[in-house]
Amino acid sequence: GWKGELKIDFKVGQGMGFVVDNDALHFGKVPKNGYGGESMAKRYFSISNKNDIPVEVNFTISETLRDWVFISENPLLLAPKETKQLKAELKLPQNHNLPEGKYNGTLYVLFKEVG
Repeated sequence: GWKGELKIDFKVGQGMGFVVDNDALHFGKVPKNGYGGESMAKRYFSISNKNDIPVEVNFTISETLRDWVFISENPLLLAPKETKQLKAELKLPQNHNLPEGKYNGTLYVLFKEVG
């Protein structure tokens, strides 16, 4: 299969922040002592199969963010030449008390031929 990766980050602090860059899954800033338990931030990204055969795509999130970041379809099946838009969501625990600062991780992507 083919492997790829995409960086993930968010900040905990006062106020809210937004990031529109698409070089990574930047969730921006979330409030300290946030309400949590629901989606704190969403980012959308596209994934494409440039091949002439179907592929299965599996996403794995690094241990540092595994409990907080979720991908809308995992695993995902892509037909030849198909592109799909997916949603990544940051969900923090109810009444989280994360220290202020930046949190980083990685989204690992594995493409496998099907059939």
